[in-house]
Amino acid sequence: RATASPPIFTNTEQEPPSTRIVPGAVTFQDRDAMTKMSSASPVGTLAYVIEEEALLVRVNNGWQYIALGSLLPVTTPAPPTTSAPQLRPPFEASNLINHISKPADVSNVD
Repeated sequence: RATASPPIFTNTEQEPPSTRIVPGAVTFQDRDAMTKMSSASPVGTLAYVIEEEALLVRVNNGWQYIALGSLLPVTTPAPPTTSAPQLRPPFEASNLINHISKPADVSNVD
């Protein structure tokens, strides 16, 4: 049986700040935000509640929790513990001063 698509917010309607709707899936900050948007979510809509880290599906009489399996951790490289050596000396204002001096025995030539 076909169901209606999730609502599309136009410029005249403002989407609640704690909700993001994409075709067939919704994310909510908490269960209260999900409850408020239940009437706009057709049966079969998937919802993720950020605060609970829970996945639910919209059914005829409400929302049904979906049991999640074991966690697959996201591996990211560890931050470096030491800083990389500088390849060039740091820029210093003293480098901008012209240090060329005139020899003392130079006389003005006319």
